[in-house]
Amino acid sequence: MPIILAFIKAFWKPILVITTIIVLILSARIYASRQYDAGVNDATATFQEKLNKLNADQQKQMAEASKRYQEQKTIRDKNQEIQYVEVEKIVQQPVYLTDCIDADGLREINSAAASK
Repeated sequence: MPIILAFIKAFWKPILVITTIIVLILSARIYASRQYDAGVNDATATFQEKLNKLNADQQKQMAEASKRYQEQKTIRDKNQEIQYVEVEKIVQQPVYLTDCIDADGLREINSAAASK
């Protein structure tokens, strides 16, 4: 122990300078690290805000597209219903008038078509 005290007494000024330099370097590194982390956090927050805005815009566009699709689907379904009603009323006369079917079959088909 007396050797360490003698060493410190002999070189106290260089030890103080080296210790001060080490403390200053460590302080500067800690400060720079905190500044870097703050910058990263700010950039992340800004980027997240932009992503949220883009996401909201995209959701809005998707909702509008879905609304247009539903409107077009409603119109298309309505037109199909009208077509189905019109198609049912077309057959009103006997259809088979050839010799391919015997007389009894032709009579049954004509009576079925006439009864509608």
